[in-house]
Amino acid sequence: MKLYILRWNPNISSWTYDRHEYLLKNILDNDFDGMNWSIYDFENLEEGDYWILQQVGTDNDGIAGFGTFTGDPYTSASWKRKDGTNLFYADLYFDCIIDRRKTDFLSAAELEKDFPEIEWHKGHSGVLIEDAAVVEKLILTIVKKVCPIRKPNTLIAYEQEEENQMIENLGDYIRDLCPVFKKRVIESNKLTYRDFKEGEVVEEDFIDFEFDEKLAESLSENVSDEDLIRVLKPIA
Repeated sequence: MKLYILRWNPNISSWTYDRHEYLLKNILDNDFDGMNWSIYDFENLEEGDYWILQQVGTDNDGIAGFGTFTGDPYTSASWKRKDGTNLFYADLYFDCIIDRRKTDFLSAAELEKDFPEIEWHKGHSGVLIEDAAVVEKLILTIVKKVCPIRKPNTLIAYEQEEENQMIENLGDYIRDLCPVFKKRVIESNKLTYRDFKEGEVVEEDFIDFEFDEKLAESLSENVSDEDLIRVLKPIA
């Protein structure tokens, strides 16, 4: 799995603040069927890859959401040019959406100190992050910020068909994008068997992560790597 940066400048984009806020409300109501976004590095993008939406060109740049692609890239008419030009797009799904007008949560000012390799204020949309170490560090930073959030709200929304659904989804991000940390979790916690018999040899690719809900409730701000390892359960 791969991680892409989508960039959104609400001052020039056809995706307006009002549309972003409307989508946030739909997600809170579990009424979101997906959408698409233009992709610059389309060549190797695949269904199931992950993305992070950066808000750029504003007074409060930063992460405005993250999720997964639900299909391979395709061409369609450009959103900004009416001369017949086509762009590559990919359908996507929001796991989490953030209203940056009302919060400094995961702000560029905070993140650019730790991630100078990433352009936080401008650039193409749909850019692949090729450095695996940067991907892993960024995902762990986001997971540790989001884990303490107990319920979706008007600033940070995610669909909640089941209790603590978002925290379960974050386990997928760690499984697919954080191989070094994944190894640490597996080595530190006892493997629970679900699809395999105890004692069978299980390859790492077949191991999922679930959060121990009771332990996860104790997470607060400033979650450490050790905190995450403690609350994650490897499931085979």
